[in-house]
Amino acid sequence: MKKKGKSNDEKKFILYDIMLESESFFILKELESLAPKKGIRSIFVKDLLQQLVDDDKVKSEKVGLQNVFWVLKTEESSILQNKYQELMEQKRDYEEIIKKEKEEYDKLMHSLKYSEEELQKQVGDVKVLLNVLEKKKMELQDLKKTDIKQIEKMKIQNKCAVESILRCKKIK
Repeated sequence: MKKKGKSNDEKKFILYDIMLESESFFILKELESLAPKKGIRSIFVKDLLQQLVDDDKVKSEKVGLQNVFWVLKTEESSILQNKYQELMEQKRDYEEIIKKEKEEYDKLMHSLKYSEEELQKQVGDVKVLLNVLEKKKMELQDLKKTDIKQIEKMKIQNKCAVESILRCKKIK
């Protein structure tokens, strides 16, 4: 199996490392001569260098007819320090957001949460109310049994019964 060459990112890192080690200023020809020693073909150096410049990893300046390229360790450390500060600020911001969201979540959960005692009490109250409702239904059934028509009927029956009793007494 044929060994695959280095990736573009690996080549950029190697070229960047060459420049960072010496902390010097380079022209394109110098880098094209140094790169093959580290395993990068010289025809790729110009493109890799341009990519590093575009990524703000390497600085470049036109001096006369030539472009000069450089990387300084102090610049690299200050860039890393600035990036670190930005990330720390983002972390603090995210932690604040997380804290606020957690507080809101806890409030919501507390407002929705009933203790077991409260639930048992409410279940007991519901049972009592259901019993009262059943009693009221029974009373309603009893009242339906003695509605006005039935009361009138009973009055007529009572009247007839009284008259019958009175007739019986007169006959005797």
